Amino acid sequence: MAKHPSRLRALLTLAGVLVPALILVGQLTAQQPLPPYDEEQVVRNLTGQLQLDAQQVTRLREILKAHRPQFERLQEQSRGVPSNGLRPEELRAAFERERRAVADELMPALSQEQQARLKSVLAAPPPLVSMIAPLKPRLPDPPLATGERLITPVRAMNTARARHAAPSAASPALTEDQKILHLLNRAGFGPRPGDIERVRRIGIERYLDEQLHPENIADDFITTPLATLGTLQQSTPELVQAFAPPPPMPRPTPTPVPTAQKADDAMAKEQAQPKAPTPTPTPPRPLRNPQQPVLELQQARLLRAAFSERQLQEVMTDFWFNHFNVFAGKDIDRWLVTSYERDVIRPHALGKFKDLLAATAESPAMLYYLDNHLSRAENAQPPRLDPPRPGGGAQPKPGNAPPAQPPQRRPGLNENYGRELMELHTLSVDGGYTQQDVIEVARCFTGWAIEAPPNYGFVFRPWWHDRNEKTVLGTRIPAGGGMEDGLRVIYLLAHHPSTARFIARKLCQRFVADDPPVALVNRVAGVFTKTDGDIREVVRAILTSPEFYSPKYYQTKIKSPLELIASSLRASGANTDGYQPILQWMARLGGPLYQCVPPTGYSEESARWLNTGTLLERLNFAIALVQNRIPGTRVDAGRFLNDAMVADQNEMLNRLIALLVHSDVSAETRTALRRLLGESQGQVVPAKFDDRAARKGTEQLMTQAVTLILGSHEFQMK
Repeated sequence: MAKHPSRLRALLTLAGVLVPALILVGQLTAQQPLPPYDEEQVVRNLTGQLQLDAQQVTRLREILKAHRPQFERLQEQSRGVPSNGLRPEELRAAFERERRAVADELMPALSQEQQARLKSVLAAPPPLVSMIAPLKPRLPDPPLATGERLITPVRAMNTARARHAAPSAASPALTEDQKILHLLNRAGFGPRPGDIERVRRIGIERYLDEQLHPENIADDFITTPLATLGTLQQSTPELVQAFAPPPPMPRPTPTPVPTAQKADDAMAKEQAQPKAPTPTPTPPRPLRNPQQPVLELQQARLLRAAFSERQLQEVMTDFWFNHFNVFAGKDIDRWLVTSYERDVIRPHALGKFKDLLAATAESPAMLYYLDNHLSRAENAQPPRLDPPRPGGGAQPKPGNAPPAQPPQRRPGLNENYGRELMELHTLSVDGGYTQQDVIEVARCFTGWAIEAPPNYGFVFRPWWHDRNEKTVLGTRIPAGGGMEDGLRVIYLLAHHPSTARFIARKLCQRFVADDPPVALVNRVAGVFTKTDGDIREVVRAILTSPEFYSPKYYQTKIKSPLELIASSLRASGANTDGYQPILQWMARLGGPLYQCVPPTGYSEESARWLNTGTLLERLNFAIALVQNRIPGTRVDAGRFLNDAMVADQNEMLNRLIALLVHSDVSAETRTALRRLLGESQGQVVPAKFDDRAARKGTEQLMTQAVTLILGSHEFQMK
């Protein structure tokens, strides 16, 4: 925000014009009852599920190309482009008919077993069905909590003070309420109704201490429903067994043609023996949606952000997964990423950095994503086999069994993990390492690999390891080592001064500013070093620093897609199941969970989240949310106000802003809201003798007011 204030302010001011235009003109691109259609993804899924050969894949592509116009037309209608005016259920039915038409045309090109599998795919549950019913948050009654009031914005304070103070005077400190709001926005996903009052009652220090020890916070409201998502608790082998495509079908061995005499003898022998009953063919295992593990992981992340009491834990989980990014769309990582977040990221999110670093290094998800599972010494040889034993073949030495499946890529040293370990995970690109250090680190991690399917667990293969001497950042690692070579590198990097500075700056970017003050970064780096990388204490140092509560950094960061959606759900008191329809909005806003392809993860510079394209989508999301156009999610806008309050425009605005934004908005925003609400109010026809019609008109006006506020500059910021 500090780097491009004028551009960002112009984009966010544009919201005041675009929101009412989208509401009143009716260009609602929000309603999307259909799942996203990706032709290449369809080809990949069916190829894996049915084990299609090259000729069958070609036929599938021809069929999909012929049906492409119909699928595109349905997607346009789903996004609200005017056409035949089909209702959502009619669109879904039409989409299903096209899907089955593709299957019918593909059937003649398939074998009997492939046809049975395709029928199983078609019979699978529809992807929009959530295993969790929409969660209903606990809301205060009345909606505006006792003591809830508008918090004066910093700009208004500065303007008032400027009239009476010298030009060189410093900005006044934040008030207690401003500090509470700032903490809830930065160390969580925004306040719910009543949260500010609770923190005001117990104090900022006690609230922060609670959040820094999430293990002591009861969280049954979210943990109980999440227990119904079976994939979150399943091990990697269980996920592979349940969701991975079946193995390739064996090719039948041709039967040799017998001579006439041999045929007669075989027939006589067959007639002399009793016939065995024909075995019943085993039906194919029912196929399940291979995307379900990732979908449920995305669903759980959003629901935790919106409903968990352990808000700081969720912020840190989001931060560290982004820091140690793994792309769930890379082949088998779709089965590995569940364990990666559950067993690696979450348990260490507020622990010791060195433990977190070691856990990510041994994670099969990371090893596969950055190809280290293929890295081996250039002259690596398989283990020597013992001499043949009587009655059996040669046996490998205990503990040295070669992998069941050889790697598909050319073996050799792979530098990907070694480079990203130093550039992205620890030292930073300016951390003082060389290309030779990258090679040496890669040599230290040779042999860190993955077990054969379906286990896909971590394994160290000694015969792949480079046992020669290495030198990393000037530190000699003697020859003859094994897995401990990699562990020494982890210890060395975790305790390097460049790592302390890099992690401190990145955390300050998340919590304080896109360009954090150097003095703060240096102090936080000192805490990192002094506490041996204790993440809890590092975060405490940031959230209690004077810079964190400086008016200069108050409401200056733009919310990420996850932050925007979660804070909208929390502020509006929405019910949601957190499933695919609302998850699609995460992608439309530019931040799909677990789908960031490069190892850099999403940038911590919040200004990158906003441009003219994503701004339109943010406004469309506000419209879709408040007008209940997202299946599985519902907002009761009518609960905020009564009819008497609607009659007083100033009272209505004050109450809604206090409920949703908590801090008062700028004079420009308030003027725009008054003008737009006045225009909307003029279109509501009075219903003197029809209470239901009058109530409907009031709710319509309320919906538009809430939409305008959620689309405002002030709500987009944190």
